[in-house]
Amino acid sequence: MKGIQRILFATDFSEASASAQARAVQLARDHGAELHVLHVQVASPTMYMPEFGTVEGYIDERQKEEARSRMDSLVQNIGVPVTQAMRFDLGAAPAVTAYAEEHDIDLIVAGSHGRSGVKKLFLGSEAQDLVRSAPVATLIVPLDDPATPTERFRRVLAPVDLSQPSRSALETAAAIAHKHGAELVALHAVDDWFLPPHYPMSLENIQHEHAATALDNFLASVELPVAPKRSVVAGSPARTIVDTARQHGVDLIVMATAGLGSWEHFFVGSVTERVLGHAPCAVWVCRAERESAPEKK
Repeated sequence: MKGIQRILFATDFSEASASAQARAVQLARDHGAELHVLHVQVASPTMYMPEFGTVEGYIDERQKEEARSRMDSLVQNIGVPVTQAMRFDLGAAPAVTAYAEEHDIDLIVAGSHGRSGVKKLFLGSEAQDLVRSAPVATLIVPLDDPATPTERFRRVLAPVDLSQPSRSALETAAAIAHKHGAELVALHAVDDWFLPPHYPMSLENIQHEHAATALDNFLASVELPVAPKRSVVAGSPARTIVDTARQHGVDLIVMATAGLGSWEHFFVGSVTERVLGHAPCAVWVCRAERESAPEKK
């Protein structure tokens, strides 16, 4: 994981954003990073007609003034120097993405309300849209995050599918755990295999043994600053990740955005959305290029 020099906190001034704000400030202090605070005001796509003006022109002046007032109040009470900005767009995620690219941001921090999965991120944009489009890592902090945002992370969970993207995410998780003095858990989930009870052997046990060996070999091939605890669990990836986080009091999940082979959707699409929607703690999603599957001979 490269050093974090610039952090972008995207806010809609809601209660959900408050938890994310505290975490963003804490990370900025830990890393000595610049903190940018961005608020996006969104115009209704059904009302906006580009031939008649800009997006900003479609937003009521009273809304703008209220947003500026709330931004000034937030910045005054945030406790660290910040660069503040306000953008106007048809969607929050595109505006946040554009700002991150323009200002060479290393990490985006945003809150989620945690209703109906991750129904709203800020001003109507969905968290998964931001995760999909962000050019850098994103940290999504739930409204009911049990961890105290002003404290360092204590237990970090790194789900791995043995692909290169998950290797990169594991390295990020290990770097975070090392910096925070946290425990690191490497989790490998394997889909359940079911056989009728009269079968003479248990393929579940064989599968678990092979998965445990594969995980051991995978971890042995990666140089990490902290030694992870190892966990192999049978079950669907999303459910296994969320259940493990709950059972072990995890306060940060670190995962990648792309997988490989039969695990193609492990870290992308519905699985990521399910984890974001049900995770009991903050989720750090690493930006990674999808690994190409090996050619068949």
